[in-house]
Amino acid sequence: MDQIELQALHRARQRFIVERTAVVNQMRALLLEHGIVVPVGRALFARRLPAILADTENGLSPRLGQLIARLRQRWLALDEEIDTASAEITHIARESELCRRVSTVPGVGPVVSTAHIAAVGNGTAFKRARDMSAWLGLVPKQYSTGGKSNLGGISAATLI
Repeated sequence: MDQIELQALHRARQRFIVERTAVVNQMRALLLEHGIVVPVGRALFARRLPAILADTENGLSPRLGQLIARLRQRWLALDEEIDTASAEITHIARESELCRRVSTVPGVGPVVSTAHIAAVGNGTAFKRARDMSAWLGLVPKQYSTGGKSNLGGISAATLI
């Protein structure tokens, strides 16, 4: 797969995630305006929503109940889009030798490995590993005095 196409897939997946979060937050806010408090967390909200919509004593009008039900349908459609994009990313990661090599780093899975390959490619744009580290923002501590530069290690705080 072309790097640009892989970047587009990652951007689309991220857009679906952002949109899903916005829909969930909007639903939570609409319910809160009517005195119905739902704790944070999509899974908990998804479990409680049917009971909220079925309760006729909670003060929700039928129109608002229908609107929230339509927003829930949008949420489910976005979940499917995210799952489809994630499955495609996982498939690409399994098929790509570069992604498999990047995935050998602890904590790096299909999403991170494909995002890295989409951004960097095979790494030939960098002369040395230090150049790529600097491009990623992982720069070592530098101590300079009297024109002499001493480079230290990369601290754990830099990696986080």
